[in-house]
Amino acid sequence: MAPAPLDLPLSKEKLDEINAHLSNLTPEKILQWAVDHIPGLYQTTAFGLTGLVAIDMLSKITSSPPPLIFLDTLYHFKETYELVEDVKTKYGVPIHVYTPEDCSNVQEFEAKHGEELWRRDENTYDFVVKVEPAQRAYKQLGVKAVITGRRSSQGADRASLQPLEVDSTGLLKLNPLYQWNFEQVQAYIDENQVPRNKLLDQGYRSVGDWHSTTMVSEGQDERAGRWAGKEKTECGLHKDYFSMKSKAKGAAGPFIEAFRPNFDPNGCHLPPLPNIYSRDISQQVFTHRSYYARPTHVFEDHPNDPSPDNEKFEHLGDVVLGLCVTSLMMQMYPGLHVGPSTKIRALIVGNNTLADISLRYKLPDRLRLHPAQAVTLRASVHIQADVLESFIGGLYHEQGLDAVKNWLEPLFSPYATAAYQMVRLQHGLPLLPTPSSSPPASPRSPADELALTTTIGHLALFNQRLQKSDRTVEWIYSDAAEEGNENTDEAAARASKTTPVWYVRVHVDGELYGKGRGNTKKAARNEAAKVGLQRMGTFVWCVHCGLIAPTCAGYAAYASSSV
Repeated sequence: MAPAPLDLPLSKEKLDEINAHLSNLTPEKILQWAVDHIPGLYQTTAFGLTGLVAIDMLSKITSSPPPLIFLDTLYHFKETYELVEDVKTKYGVPIHVYTPEDCSNVQEFEAKHGEELWRRDENTYDFVVKVEPAQRAYKQLGVKAVITGRRSSQGADRASLQPLEVDSTGLLKLNPLYQWNFEQVQAYIDENQVPRNKLLDQGYRSVGDWHSTTMVSEGQDERAGRWAGKEKTECGLHKDYFSMKSKAKGAAGPFIEAFRPNFDPNGCHLPPLPNIYSRDISQQVFTHRSYYARPTHVFEDHPNDPSPDNEKFEHLGDVVLGLCVTSLMMQMYPGLHVGPSTKIRALIVGNNTLADISLRYKLPDRLRLHPAQAVTLRASVHIQADVLESFIGGLYHEQGLDAVKNWLEPLFSPYATAAYQMVRLQHGLPLLPTPSSSPPASPRSPADELALTTTIGHLALFNQRLQKSDRTVEWIYSDAAEEGNENTDEAAARASKTTPVWYVRVHVDGELYGKGRGNTKKAARNEAAKVGLQRMGTFVWCVHCGLIAPTCAGYAAYASSSV
């Protein structure tokens, strides 16, 4: 007879009874019990060591292990994404990937929430990258319980873990390895040849987002490298949901709400929707792929049987829309640089914006959908946005680019204006009273241009090289008296309270790579970075003489005095 599933929700007495039983079992037995008794069971994982042990154990317990839920914050290390693929290959378990709402990459996320949200507002960052995506996954997948990789030996909030817990939303959380320590986990990984994150061989012991994860020293706690220097010990996923939601500012996407243009209630300022005259094109534009229930996982349609849904027009419309919006922005803000331009465009063509426009034109009402899914699909922001892109693609297919631009340019101009203002605020700039064009740049002298070129480039390139190779860098400042290559009195004569001279040495992985001096700390670091780049085998042009830096006399003289 098949084991009986748990009757949810659990009473406190029943939960205590279950924990008393599970506390005497091995992790494998706890997992077996869960597979037998818990309905709607999934495993949430960031592919840490304990989670990987559970994945491996489950692969040996059942031929149908619980599916995985991976919350992709968009800021994971590349080694973590590589590990996800390794797990897929080895275990073949389904992996459901959830990203922050309406964001599929860092550019879209930062266009919506601004740069370095983790630094500006940790609570909001944790909510939008972990808590909200998790709740969305649980709702969409029908999750009743999740397997976690938490252990009591990790300390802090995890010190008093029980095998089975119920959080504030009623979700069951199973902690099968709650009694294991790090050494037991590591031994299992090694003995069973479980895939692991390559960063663990480079001094990391617990890996999260790249911006909040550091290497740990021998003898430190395994999670010491997470949020180093802060009292924080959890990302929010295992904290009280309602408390996290109340602390998060703008979790519902205030950027999108704030920059929606104020078309009047009667829509008289909304450009009229163009006509698509071909009945066949129009019908395909408004036919969702669910209508014919055709298979989607095929490489190519037969030439005599092309798919009759709007997916191809949607793809075409996406490209045409991007072209039109980019062209519009170049007209409105000709001086805009690529970075801010990318953020503005992401706001303009984001799903929330496109869905808002689609609803104004009542395009979702015209969709042909599978009857069983019609209500749900029409309410989806993604579907609302997709049908607008499909209409753009159909219009372009029938009437060409000019017809599309004549419609979209007046339509998107107020969106572009509002998004431009918003991105200015994100960059710490004031709003413009009439942002119809980019503010004129102040004229620069040739000397200014040279100063900018020599101050910025080498340091940025040096930092980029170090970040890519995951190396440790330390900048040590000193005064002229400590420098052996310059007369102290001469340095003091040049320096003053208003124009100080800064000295810096740069050490990479504990080894001196170069030193520099300048009137600002950044200028000094840039000079040291020049020498460091040479040590790393990276050659750059000298702006003074047009030669490759190591062959430039001035550069070579400084490099020889610095190493």
